[in-house]
Amino acid sequence: MFVKPNDLLETWDLGLDLFIKNIIQRDRIQGVLITVILNQVRYEREGYPVNQAAIQSCVDVLLRLRIDGDTIYKRELEPVLLEQTITFYQEEGKTLVQSSDASNFLMKVSWLFIPFRRG
Repeated sequence: MFVKPNDLLETWDLGLDLFIKNIIQRDRIQGVLITVILNQVRYEREGYPVNQAAIQSCVDVLLRLRIDGDTIYKRELEPVLLEQTITFYQEEGKTLVQSSDASNFLMKVSWLFIPFRRG
């Protein structure tokens, strides 16, 4: 009754706001979290086993938290992830073109896209 008429955040929203300001937005914590996620993605691309559930949980948190209408994922992680993804596939493509004949190239490219088929 007191919260809405006075334009105050409800308990849940206030907790999220405090979590974002005091945990996520601290440069050190946010930077470490994003670096860890990016490293795990890179490790998986290099063929190493990673804990996908842990990565997904971290990404889910960033997708649920919002600042000024945008998710933290969209503001902080997605641009860097897309940049690294473009670089990875460009380098991978150059390597494959230089080191493979047409049939091996197609087989290796097909192998690169298997993670995307998992859903």
